[in-house]
Amino acid sequence: SAGGAVACAMVEILPDSGSGTPVVLGTDTGGRFTALGLMPGRYRVSASRPAFASQWYGQDRANPAGRPIALREGESRNGIDILLPRRPSVSGRVTDAHGEALQGVAVRALVVRTTGDLTMLVHAAGVALRPTDDGGEYRLFGFSPGRYVIGAPTEATVGSHSAGSGYAPPFFP
Repeated sequence: SAGGAVACAMVEILPDSGSGTPVVLGTDTGGRFTALGLMPGRYRVSASRPAFASQWYGQDRANPAGRPIALREGESRNGIDILLPRRPSVSGRVTDAHGEALQGVAVRALVVRTTGDLTMLVHAAGVALRPTDDGGEYRLFGFSPGRYVIGAPTEATVGSHSAGSGYAPPFFP
């Protein structure tokens, strides 16, 4: 989180073998956690919190699954630090052809998916549809790293107001 500790993050400690019960606990106000009573073995540790991207201990581009930690009988381990980067957000304003704000337009994030010769836009997982406010403004959040198209089809309104029927659905970029 830009170098600072993340309080109230969820930490999950999983046996590297894939079998066994995970240990789930939270970080304190200083971003620290303590897991007691772990049996000897290899473990993978992940951390997550809303508005942050989930990460594994030791995760990087070369090792996206992270690095396992080996514990021996009676061993104690410090320095299991996991950087939780903030998830990006996108904000903007939806207006009509005259520059007037459109209220209640359901703005969404879409991902371009290509399968064979077929290219399609699909809803971005983890990014909720958000309506524009009375000033036509919106803010989308929960993005994972990637490329997105932001859509504001004016026929898709929230509530009982029609926010500009007759316009072609705009997308950016």
